[in-house]
Amino acid sequence: MTYGLGWFQQDYHGRAVDFHTGSIDGMVAIHGLIRDDRLGVYVLGNRDHTELRHALMCTVFDRLCRPIGPRLERRVPEAVHRAAEREPTRSARR
Repeated sequence: MTYGLGWFQQDYHGRAVDFHTGSIDGMVAIHGLIRDDRLGVYVLGNRDHTELRHALMCTVFDRLCRPIGPRLERRVPEAVHRAAEREPTRSARR
């Protein structure tokens, strides 16, 4: 992963992905771009310190783009998936 002009840059299944994250006061965001495919994804959330945003961005990329390079392991750590499974649903929190 590299960093260029405020954007994280990485290979994702053979495609160059640029993304930037942000969080403040209980809100999180991620903006991901696959420039060669003219594809952009925004994920906004109102849960502080959740990394589900990365998983959602990668899921959109997986559904809208075919891999052009070797199929790699999902870049989202298993800990993120486990944390997402532990988060109570809205109805369970009431």
